[in-house]
Amino acid sequence: MTSPLDSFARLVTQHPKAVLAAVLVATVLASVGIGSLRADFTPSDLFAKFEDQEAVSAAFQADFGNTDNLLLMLVESENVLDLTTLQVVHDHARWLDAQPFSARVNALTLLPLPQQVGGEDAAAAERSALAAIYVGLASPARSLEASLRALATGEPYVAPEPLAIPDALLALAAGERTVGPAVAGDTVTAQEAEALATRIRGSGLIEGRLLSHDRTLTAIVVSLEPEFTRNDAIADMVDAVREHLAEVAPPEGVRITLSGLPYVRNDVVQKMRADQSIMLPLSLLVCLILLAVAFRWVPAMTLPIGAVLVSALVLVGGMGWVGEPFNIINNIVPLLIIIIGISNSIHLVNRYGEELRAGHDGVAAAARSVRAMTVACFLTSFTTAVGFASLLVSQTDTLRRFGLTAAVGVLISYVVTITFLPAALSLVRAPKAGTGAAREGALEALIERVTRWIVRHPWPVIVAGTIAFGATFAVGTHVQIDAALLDQFDETDPIYTTTRLVESKLSGVRPIEIYVRSDEAGRLHAPEVVNALDALGAWAAAQDGALSSMSAATFYHEIAAFQRGPEARTEPFEDAGELERARALLHAGDTRPLDAWVTEDGTRARVSVGVVDMGARATIGLADAIEAEARAQLEPLGLEVHLTGDAYVASKGLDAVISDLVGSLGLAVVVIFAFMMLLFRSLRFAVVSVPPNVLPLVTTAAFMVAVGVKLNAATAIIFSISIGMAVDGAIHVLARFREEQSRTPDVDAALIASARGTGKAILMTCVSLMLGFGVMFASSFVPVRLFGALIAVTIAGTLVSTAVVLPALLKVTSGRGS
Repeated sequence: MTSPLDSFARLVTQHPKAVLAAVLVATVLASVGIGSLRADFTPSDLFAKFEDQEAVSAAFQADFGNTDNLLLMLVESENVLDLTTLQVVHDHARWLDAQPFSARVNALTLLPLPQQVGGEDAAAAERSALAAIYVGLASPARSLEASLRALATGEPYVAPEPLAIPDALLALAAGERTVGPAVAGDTVTAQEAEALATRIRGSGLIEGRLLSHDRTLTAIVVSLEPEFTRNDAIADMVDAVREHLAEVAPPEGVRITLSGLPYVRNDVVQKMRADQSIMLPLSLLVCLILLAVAFRWVPAMTLPIGAVLVSALVLVGGMGWVGEPFNIINNIVPLLIIIIGISNSIHLVNRYGEELRAGHDGVAAAARSVRAMTVACFLTSFTTAVGFASLLVSQTDTLRRFGLTAAVGVLISYVVTITFLPAALSLVRAPKAGTGAAREGALEALIERVTRWIVRHPWPVIVAGTIAFGATFAVGTHVQIDAALLDQFDETDPIYTTTRLVESKLSGVRPIEIYVRSDEAGRLHAPEVVNALDALGAWAAAQDGALSSMSAATFYHEIAAFQRGPEARTEPFEDAGELERARALLHAGDTRPLDAWVTEDGTRARVSVGVVDMGARATIGLADAIEAEARAQLEPLGLEVHLTGDAYVASKGLDAVISDLVGSLGLAVVVIFAFMMLLFRSLRFAVVSVPPNVLPLVTTAAFMVAVGVKLNAATAIIFSISIGMAVDGAIHVLARFREEQSRTPDVDAALIASARGTGKAILMTCVSLMLGFGVMFASSFVPVRLFGALIAVTIAGTLVSTAVVLPALLKVTSGRGS
């Protein structure tokens, strides 16, 4: 009776042109979808959802906008307050303020400062007129606001009783003082520069935020419009700013750089895209060279490359058809498909050469290879796909989509390889005996000698493997779970140096936002609440890792200092009227700076704490301490407290991602174990396969500890991927061992024959994976280099455990040999 494998083998080798035509048509149809493929590399998509974070972030942004989405233009000189540098700041600030991406621009020359306007005589007369009206020389009015309105219209009124009128409010009403930009026109005057230097001295709003204490650095801060959150829009914005800077060369001694989270993330994306243009062709070249060394036959070099290219085209085209965009994670899937997909081709070509050496012609050798390798290659592809698909349990949508896309890609690669490659091999002229793929060399003989020694001495191998497992496990348990924004860059990278500069002289680029809410209108305008928020901000700023804090109270203190002197910056507020008048003054100009800190109705407020990029662990510790202190101070006042902001969301999200990936790894192990037991119909085979596949993973964890690599979202993904690939070699050994056992009851003979038959392919597959992922060392992106290094370590461990430990385990669990 003809088996399904026999029927399939005959189909692909006796009708090769039809099979190749079908593959070609499928590739063309899929490739049409490439035209509609989108790219969305927004890094924040990698943040995992946790608790009510999404709802809190949405509410916070509805009240105050995306406070993380700030572009910084940094201007450095010996003294940024000199006329030349201030003019540079002013010119760039005005240009940025006119751009469609700018919601608000803060810069030294655009500061909305209280200002004196009009002469003293006019001011004194108007003050006297207002005072006279206010103390009862006209008709009644219901409020101070109505009084001022009556003054403006000339309508007479009589106040119910005399009141003392604060000088600042009188001056504001009379037009003597107002709020306006520090520089009024296009050119910075010497008087404006001098006035600015005087006004900002000791200002908590400016020093350490827009201006460094040593006066060598200032920042122009651009709050981006809400639609400028996706990476394509941010990329266009960054390009426009760079073009502007290229057109306007700074004067000598002045240096201008860009920073801020949008710029940093855009740079990450640009690096990743540049890497793809290098790594894809480099991986193909590595595979081509490896195939040439292994088989020394042109079809064995070119046909596998064709198979993986077709697989990548079908996958990418399919992504376009179903509307799945390239994102910050799954953009590496084509590279993974090329590197991983070449493995099945190596095993098929290796078996093809073995069948040629057994005396079969090219077509028969191709058919027998298909029949022998279809199940084993499916098993390896399936387990690799399971490793990727295990990410479907993640709370992070981007990781789920990456896992699904990669799993589908691996299975596509399997289908293409198992049809395209044997069909193509049946059409080419087979190499002569002793040449090309039909050649058996010293490598096979070496593998046989090593295996003979292992089957004669299995227990020393098992003991050594056990000791190695125990040692690596003990070390691996000390791997640190952490991630920092700057971990992605070399310390010489401009992004790294610029970000550290902002942290050392200004308030950093990563905030923790304390979001405060009340159901009572006006509650957050009350003096006791303003004082509590001010005290909380001061406490937070004094903690390790915090750089500064800011709230509406910071603005109120500046108004108080303007009215009463610098000492008022540290005095608590006792009078609600004083705060009301300060808000009126702050909202008197074209800008309304308090709107970014407290809502008009006084039900929502924020305290922003700038923090050092010190890693997720330390950031979470700081955030937990801030949250505890905030609840202790504010909940007794009837206020609701939540934390948000980039530093908090990214750090807490890391915990969720790591938890997801640990769960996905456990799920992958269970599914792979169950599937191998079901397919091999042997609990013994399933159990024996576990130690050789776990050993590489704990070895990788120990390696991470040894070289100081931390476990984060990027490195944790490796374990889910590796568990699927690590088991591939074991599957080929077990499948071949079972095949050889059907020919001979002698365990030793079966083990040696299976090692001789699969050893070269396993060795070449592992080497191809190590070298293939090794191309990632060409990346300018630190996580990509780590990704390649850690997978290479895992695959090296897989090779040792599969070629050495697994035969020893099979020997002691399979009964007697010869």
